Amino acid sequence: MTPRYGGKGDFFNQKVELTPADIEFVKKITGLPVIVKGILRGEDAVVAIDAGADAIQVSNHGGRQIDGVPSAISQLQEVAARVGHKVPVIFDSGIRRGIDVVRAISLGATAVAVGRPVLYGIAVGGVGGVAGVIEHLKTELRTAMLLSGARTLKDLAQGFIRNKETEH
Repeated sequence: MTPRYGGKGDFFNQKVELTPADIEFVKKITGLPVIVKGILRGEDAVVAIDAGADAIQVSNHGGRQIDGVPSAISQLQEVAARVGHKVPVIFDSGIRRGIDVVRAISLGATAVAVGRPVLYGIAVGGVGGVAGVIEHLKTELRTAMLLSGARTLKDLAQGFIRNKETEH
């Protein structure tokens, strides 16, 4: 948000030409693990990992607002395949139900990020609302796994559920 509206920065006045050197710099200065978010291509994941990324977050990073940007779920399998098991692959896009978690894990995600439902939960019920959202998501995940025939998350190997967006 811009200072004119009470914020501390300007959304349009930020570094946009990020390079692998920036990943190395952040790691060196902070000593913290670096998760690179907004990856939609396998080759970009490899570049980020080679620069020291500790995890890859597959996300269209708000691209839903831009026509023509591929959906994150349609890119997940390719990115996960290129990453292999070098670093965790986090999927961040549209996780709303248990079947969404099953789909993401079966397409190669190591973990999923849940954003909007948690925000709704906190807005409606505070901490209890967030706990309710997480509990509901866990219940739906167990149900989706039961109906899919998967006993554990490890059973959700790539290809367990097909990605309709990439099939021909």
